[in-house]
Amino acid sequence: GWAPNDSANNNKVTMTGGQVYAVYGGKAGDSGNATGNIVTMNGGIVADHVYSGYAANGNANGNTIEMTGGIAAEVECGGTNDGNANDNMVVVSGGTVTGYVFSGYTANGNANGNTIEMTGGVAAGVQGGTASVGNANDNVVIFSGGTLEEIDGGVSFDQGEASGNRVVMSGGTVTYCVYSGYAVNGNATGNAVDMTGGEVRGDVYGGYVDTSGNATGNTVTMTDGQVG
Repeated sequence: GWAPNDSANNNKVTMTGGQVYAVYGGKAGDSGNATGNIVTMNGGIVADHVYSGYAANGNANGNTIEMTGGIAAEVECGGTNDGNANDNMVVVSGGTVTGYVFSGYTANGNANGNTIEMTGGVAAGVQGGTASVGNANDNVVIFSGGTLEEIDGGVSFDQGEASGNRVVMSGGTVTYCVYSGYAVNGNATGNAVDMTGGEVRGDVYGGYVDTSGNATGNTVTMTDGQVG
């Protein structure tokens, strides 16, 4: 669904084969919202992004992507240039993403309450909620199978915090690091990693501040699995 001057809501796309440049479940222009869109990818090749809901200057909330197979350069469930990306969900059980999987991404706004569940497949990494300028709070990544380079629960790059995010890992392989809450210029507070299995070849961080801010009240709980 493409609405150049309004909202794009409650659209559905199913891909089982073939090759395309990009996939949009719902694409909103101007200040419209992209809400409640669903993309199911069972096969095929997408040279660029798979978007469930994309809003140029509005909110991208409550969208869903399910990937069981195929190849894509990047997966972005709810994405916006200027607005909030909240409560989106990605479920990956197979296929290959050569770049990252984002549940909620905003260039200017908040990315809160997004979820990624991965039981199989391969990707460069996953980020539950990502805000270039804004907060990334209360996002969840559940990882039980597959191969990733990196897991980020919530990421705020500037002028925001990464708080209350959670990574739950029970299987699979991460070849680099796991971060539950990652803030470049802001606070990382109350983030948690619960690890009961799987392998992380790098480090595991509950909360991580790259440049400026405080990392407070973060936890890592490990009962099984391998780190390092």
